[in-house]
Amino acid sequence: MKSASDLAIPLVAIGLFYAQGYFRQRLDDKGWQCEEYLQTDVSALPMEPAIGKHGEPVTIQIDTRRQLDSG
Repeated sequence: MKSASDLAIPLVAIGLFYAQGYFRQRLDDKGWQCEEYLQTDVSALPMEPAIGKHGEPVTIQIDTRRQLDSG
């Protein structure tokens, strides 16, 4: 999505939004990854929330784990 946006490709999609999803990374002198999170102005991003026909936000629940039966 970010690449399509950067290239100005017209696109409609549904995705996950991570407010601090982008970061710069580097390796320190011991080889460990160090992250520097970038400040994101959400209002400047080329996206908009999904709004239902009655003006309510559209939400979707996705179960990512199945509860194991403890019995």
